Amino acid sequence: MIFDVIVIGAGLSGSFLASKLKDQGKRVLIIEKSRGVGGRCSTKPIEKDIVDYGCQYFTPKSNSAINILNNLVDQNILERVQIKKNKEVLISPLGMNRVPQYFARNVPVLTNTKANLIKRENDVWLIKTNTLNLESKTIVSSIPTNQNIELFLKSDICLGDNIFPKVSYHSFFTITCVNKLVTDTILQQISSDFSWICNNTLKGLRNEKYVYTINTSKSFTKRLLTLNKKDAEKEIREKLNLIGIKHPKNLSIHFWKYAYSDSGSNEKGYWNNKISLGLCGDGFGLGKIDGALTSADFLSKKVI
Repeated sequence: MIFDVIVIGAGLSGSFLASKLKDQGKRVLIIEKSRGVGGRCSTKPIEKDIVDYGCQYFTPKSNSAINILNNLVDQNILERVQIKKNKEVLISPLGMNRVPQYFARNVPVLTNTKANLIKRENDVWLIKTNTLNLESKTIVSSIPTNQNIELFLKSDICLGDNIFPKVSYHSFFTITCVNKLVTDTILQQISSDFSWICNNTLKGLRNEKYVYTINTSKSFTKRLLTLNKKDAEKEIREKLNLIGIKHPKNLSIHFWKYAYSDSGSNEKGYWNNKISLGLCGDGFGLGKIDGALTSADFLSKKVI
């Protein structure tokens, strides 16, 4: 089977684009290297509760992104909460991964499927993955810029550096755990070792216990990267103890190599009509949520 469009990446941008193209009547497939839909909108269970360990909330700035997300409020996928004084944000009470899952609900998705090589032959793209080979008239990649560069280099695709948004991603460790109430605020910085701590339950997730997400600071991240897994966890537990998380349960640690960029490239997206190749994601536009959605919307009008 030759698909009309294969989208690489089942995060926010890729899932939204796929839904738009599906609505246009195109035969669309999403391939995703991880085990589920969501990308950096990541949610996982902790016993009977859940925790967002990627994006915590949305704060759209552009009219386009605001309108898209307002529709999800109307669909009861998102709701508005005041996370700080004078700061209203959008969250999903059932976890932030519900948003890309909602977008991808009518689109076939192959998970645990990584694009290792892409090649164009006779006006058709061949995508070699870790599990099977696929064919498509068009490819759109929604993965982070650094991963796109790696894929293009391995595939000997030379279109110049200008096609990639010039952004720099933050890297850090994200810790999730269950603990008694540490502070009655939803989100705050309480240590130089952690950039912030978020109480997912106070934020609005429908949990029975207090479930926390904690991101490491730049300096602590650098320190942890020099340690082996066992020593890193030991040091994390010691630092958590200092901020009141003395007996964390179900502690888990995840490293985000490409967590987020502070800003986008202001480019709307990338589309090459000659070879039917596109790029979208949070590196475009205003960056973050806005870049992810607006670049996908831009490409949905370019793919023929």
